[in-house]
Amino acid sequence: MTLLLKADRENAIYIAGPMTGYDNYNFDAFNAVEIDLFNAGWDVENPTKHGVVEGATWEDYMLSCLGQISKCGNMYMLKGWEASKGACIEYSLASMLKLNIIYQTE
Repeated sequence: MTLLLKADRENAIYIAGPMTGYDNYNFDAFNAVEIDLFNAGWDVENPTKHGVVEGATWEDYMLSCLGQISKCGNMYMLKGWEASKGACIEYSLASMLKLNIIYQTE
């Protein structure tokens, strides 16, 4: 595995937000924001890209997400993230690692 330095992660952004309990796991919101961020020039890590994987556990998804976060210097928080256990973990990690955190306002 190649070590990514801060400069390598500078333009990469991870989308965090609620999934459990939402229609289609909130994929529509994640994908819409991905398009907006990409069009604004970001390299986007979208945790919904794998889709729903048969047999995957919540822990499997979280470990995959943590790998995606490790590529990023920024995190975009979708509305409602505060009520999501997974998004709260992602936020906590981003805060501890001093990632730039952007909050959805619309």
